[in-house]
Amino acid sequence: MEVKKSILPGLETTFNTESHDALRFNANVLAPTLFAVFPGLLGKGSLFVPRYQYLFNVDGGAANSINRSLLDLYFVWLLGKGANWLIIDPQIVVDHDYNTFPTIAEVDYGLMIKALPGASVYIRP
Repeated sequence: MEVKKSILPGLETTFNTESHDALRFNANVLAPTLFAVFPGLLGKGSLFVPRYQYLFNVDGGAANSINRSLLDLYFVWLLGKGANWLIIDPQIVVDHDYNTFPTIAEVDYGLMIKALPGASVYIRP
């Protein structure tokens, strides 16, 4: 079977409709996104899905300016004949207004529950 690579564009939108300040941007936000999908790049049963996203406000004014980029590197490995998986997801955010570069890395380990087909559990420290 031939391994296919894909490029997927997308657009996320966030509208300023929430009443609590902690839950909103105080602006309408557009975030064009570009995913690339590379199955098997890191060996059999692996998946590499990098994503670039740019977030910007369309009506918030200078006080609510949003000008950020996100680089998300998403790695998945199937283990134990597909019964287990490991996900490593490092992310870098570039805030162009404040010249800051916060980063985060998420790690998940999961397994299928044999007694319950389709059910799984995972650990995310």
